[in-house]
Amino acid sequence: MNRLFVLPLACVLGLYAIPASADAGRDFVTAFAAAVNGKNHADWEAFLSPASRACLNGPGREMVDMAFAGDTRERVAPDSKVWVTPIGMQDVLIGEGMLAYPDRPTHYFQIDLGPPGRSTSSLVRYGRLQQGRWQYVLGCPTEAGLAQAKVAAGERVVAEADARRRLKALPPAVVAEAKRLIAEGRNIEAARAVAKASGIELSVAYGVVQLMAGK
Repeated sequence: MNRLFVLPLACVLGLYAIPASADAGRDFVTAFAAAVNGKNHADWEAFLSPASRACLNGPGREMVDMAFAGDTRERVAPDSKVWVTPIGMQDVLIGEGMLAYPDRPTHYFQIDLGPPGRSTSSLVRYGRLQQGRWQYVLGCPTEAGLAQAKVAAGERVVAEADARRRLKALPPAVVAEAKRLIAEGRNIEAARAVAKASGIELSVAYGVVQLMAGK
């Protein structure tokens, strides 16, 4: 596949995105990879739909910046496996009520991360096909969404502190085995190993694994 993401985004995407072809999912992923792999905020903003970019100038700027941090946390392969689903006008969008979508997305993408056949996590993202070009759609946080985000941020601080405490208490052999599995892209198996060794719930163990993986 043509590895478009190595080129400057302006050359690849034009104003907002690349022309869509029959393989809609592949085109979006290629453009998404180009926008995030360089970890350049300006390139990422260029791929956003106009209303999504407008969120950057409102009270939700911090949440939009968090979206950028999440998008650029891992490298996204342009040939990542993807499932794409068209969105109807009556379909409920993720977080409606907490998020507003002035630019309504037209497609829903689930992008696999990790080695082919061994992906342990996925990105779920919205795209908008506008005049034959792809744009990346983010929801703009509402007042209720901003309030909920503040609560969630506090909960994350507590959860991370708990994960650090549990990681410190793990036997070195368990840590070594978990790191080996993480290096192979097998985060779920690593969480199971941590849960079995420490007697904690799998969801809590996965938080420990995420911390070990630097996420």
